Amino acid sequence: MRAKVRIRIQWEYKVKNISKDKQSISVTYKLKDKYDRTLSSSRKTEVAEPGETITLSNFERLDYNKASLIRDGGWSINYSISY
Repeated sequence: MRAKVRIRIQWEYKVKNISKDKQSISVTYKLKDKYDRTLSSSRKTEVAEPGETITLSNFERLDYNKASLIRDGGWSINYSISY
């Protein structure tokens, strides 16, 4: 039996909180195929003080045989006031 081969994909975003409030900031990163189907998805959340720049990073593992299907990557940033 052959071992399953996986690749590791790392992403990193820098986000600055330009509000006057402490914010909980989330980044979601998705890898998509040519049909816009999600092959892999990961999310990272951290709290940023007013004026603070934070770095959000994470990694995903994907089966090697799916790597050739990647056609696009997409991300979204969400935030909410942190109490």
